[in-house]
Amino acid sequence: MPKEVSPLVWSRAEKSETLQSILGSLMQIVMEKTANKDTRLLAGTAVSMLVNTATDPQKGAGAVLTLFHLISRGLEEQSFGELKVPNSVPSPDGMEKLVLTRGLLTCCKKEILSCRLENFPQEFSLCGCNVSGKA
Repeated sequence: MPKEVSPLVWSRAEKSETLQSILGSLMQIVMEKTANKDTRLLAGTAVSMLVNTATDPQKGAGAVLTLFHLISRGLEEQSFGELKVPNSVPSPDGMEKLVLTRGLLTCCKKEILSCRLENFPQEFSLCGCNVSGKA
């Protein structure tokens, strides 16, 4: 199935409005306080499975970074591959970060999880490294 879904997420020529709507709905569930915890965790896992369809680990890791920027900085709209993800976080409760992190650690490919991205200072500081990447 990832081979069928991948072009719909990562290719401009194949971009799917239906898949964009599904991703938007999943992100809304991840970020809403009204959904129960299990529903939010399942939505985070589904989003992580979409990350796995990336043809290149850099693209998948970039999409992950985009999602975390979206939920932590409240940016208006971000790209996930060729799909657009609107921001719908009126007042984050912190659970959205846990939901995405758990989904990624549960099912994301190790090539994506271990991919090193440039311009990553905030995330380096979270793991105890300074901006230059030295411990």
